[in-house]
Amino acid sequence: MAILIVIVSVLAFAKWYWYSQYYMIPKNVFWGAIDQNFQTGYITKIVKQQSGQQVMIKQDNLQFRGSLLANSIVTLQNNSPNNKSLVVTQTIGTTMADYLKYDQIDGNNKNKAVNVWAVGNNSKGEQPRILNDALVSSPIMFGYLNTQKRQELIKNLRSQKVFDVDFGKTDTKYKIDGRRVYAFDVNIKLSSYIKIYSQYLKDMGQDSLAQQMSNAAIGGTLKATIYINPASRQMVRMQPKNSDIYESYSNFGLSRLVEPPKNVKLSIARLQQELAQ
Repeated sequence: MAILIVIVSVLAFAKWYWYSQYYMIPKNVFWGAIDQNFQTGYITKIVKQQSGQQVMIKQDNLQFRGSLLANSIVTLQNNSPNNKSLVVTQTIGTTMADYLKYDQIDGNNKNKAVNVWAVGNNSKGEQPRILNDALVSSPIMFGYLNTQKRQELIKNLRSQKVFDVDFGKTDTKYKIDGRRVYAFDVNIKLSSYIKIYSQYLKDMGQDSLAQQMSNAAIGGTLKATIYINPASRQMVRMQPKNSDIYESYSNFGLSRLVEPPKNVKLSIARLQQELAQ
């Protein structure tokens, strides 16, 4: 019995030592989160902006597992006493088409254009852009990649020193909504990052968008703070320096398959015309 107690104690100490001295150290937490980002079948990104009485909340639900798809909900609210308004739109973007629906307009859902799906007119040369916009709207990459592609991207990120982080200055006691997170001050080298981002898009099957990205002449450094849950290795928030606007992340790997609407005949252009009437 005494031997068994000793063995259990040794194993418990070894587990604690590995957890505290390896798993939870800032450098491993940071790169573990980057690795986790590329194993994500589904993610929700939320950005809130406010200017005076006007508020915009954009929620991007990106689906990587199965069909690549972006489902976005945008809420525009004017809280001015003399000009209150509320518009809620929902879009779905696939590699083949864009879909748009107005969920709410000033609280009046009797308008015949509300809760009706419309589709972009590809026959007139309109190229789908909702999915593309969602994929490149943030400097933080997510996806569901195989081991080889994931490791290659991370290898390039590390070897080209895209993320300049002083891990010794990591705030390991920061809290968001009462939960402990690590706050990393990061300098992102954009010229190198753009090339790797282009490869990421190519790995996602977005060759045309990848080519556009690779041709972009972007330099300089993006300074931001990235907040990571150290236990789950999940990014919680990204906030550019000297900005009140931040992007939050949730619903990692949520098993939710979104399907685009079927048999949609109304064009987005025609829907906009009906709203203006």
